[in-house]
Amino acid sequence: MNNLSHGTTQVAVDSAERNFLTRKEIESLLKSSKQGRHGVRDYCMFLIGFRHGYRVSELIDIQLNDLDLDAGRLF
Repeated sequence: MNNLSHGTTQVAVDSAERNFLTRKEIESLLKSSKQGRHGVRDYCMFLIGFRHGYRVSELIDIQLNDLDLDAGRLF
C-alpha cells in the first residue's frame, strides 16, 4: 500500500471484483478527455460526474438555467 498525495492509501483489489476506477485511471480519463474536439466540455462532464456521482442521464440533462454562477451552484 502506498500513501497518495491526498492522504489516502491505495488498496490492492482483485480486478475481477472491483467496480470502481482507481485514482490513476480517473486521472488518465480526465487527461485524455481534453484531447477531443469538445475537450473542455468532455473534461467538465467527466469531472462533474466523478465528483458528484452523476449518472450519464443526469449529466446530459443539465441545462444552462440549472447553473447559478453567482452562487456557484448547479441545481
